[in-house]
Amino acid sequence: MQYSSAKIHCGINKDDPLGTSQLFNYIEQEQKDWKEFIELPDDPDEMKGIREKIRTGRPFGTDDLIERLEVKSPLRDFLS
Repeated sequence: MQYSSAKIHCGINKDDPLGTSQLFNYIEQEQKDWKEFIELPDDPDEMKGIREKIRTGRPFGTDDLIERLEVKSPLRDFLS
């Protein structure tokens, strides 16, 4: 069986064993609009930025998003 969080993010499936719906605590997108959001065409500049972050191993997002992720990271104190 293959796992996908898409149905959870779109609100179709309520069974969320991995807690993936917590995504909406970190992004500006609302769950009710997720399906429309993922159907939008890709922005070439954004895709370039994503590829750069993947290549360097850094998170892709606004400074605010990255700061919120770092605050919740268990590695925060370890890496300080």
